[in-house]
Amino acid sequence: MSNNTTQTAELGSLKPAVIEAIRRNLIKHSCTGGVRCTPPPPSGSWGHQQPETNREQLLEGIGALDLECVKYKLMHPTEGRGWSREKVDRVEVLYKRFLFLAGSDSRPFMPTSEIDEMWHAHMLDTIKYREDCERIFGFFLDHFPYFGIRGEKDLFNMVRLFVECCQRYEAEYGEPYAEIPEDFWQIHGIREPIDYSAPEFLSLPERPRLEPIAV
Repeated sequence: MSNNTTQTAELGSLKPAVIEAIRRNLIKHSCTGGVRCTPPPPSGSWGHQQPETNREQLLEGIGALDLECVKYKLMHPTEGRGWSREKVDRVEVLYKRFLFLAGSDSRPFMPTSEIDEMWHAHMLDTIKYREDCERIFGFFLDHFPYFGIRGEKDLFNMVRLFVECCQRYEAEYGEPYAEIPEDFWQIHGIREPIDYSAPEFLSLPERPRLEPIAV
């Protein structure tokens, strides 16, 4: 997960390569812009304290999660993604791991592209998703779809969080979450721990707006 690269550069100089790497790795099961942003703290901060989660209860609840209908939809050739049975079974394991990491920590966690597909399919069954979240977590696990597209600083934060999520996943499960492109390690500040109380992370839940149309 780590390497010996010591050269660093500003994101601006590497931005085209980073954007291309993100796009390329979306196909190769890498990061997407959907991140956890609930339960919403009173201050609007993502760095809030969450009541201690019972690890065993959480694992038990996620283990009992029935995703057969979600997998059926993803396998459908026209209304779904046309995935094979082998693929939906494999991604189900990854999705449940994602739910555990997202639900057991107040920090945001990013899905890979495949996990995000299953998350979307699960959320589209709104009644089931709401009931599943309440049973497993005791709160609604939201999806924030704008992370990394609101300017260069936001893109940098997305890359930083992606790297951290890969490290957190590997620490928990002992295997890689997704490939970290070599270009990412050259970005200045990429190895620094994330301060979730910093202004740039306090503003993560802010939604983008269109510029007014000139009249």
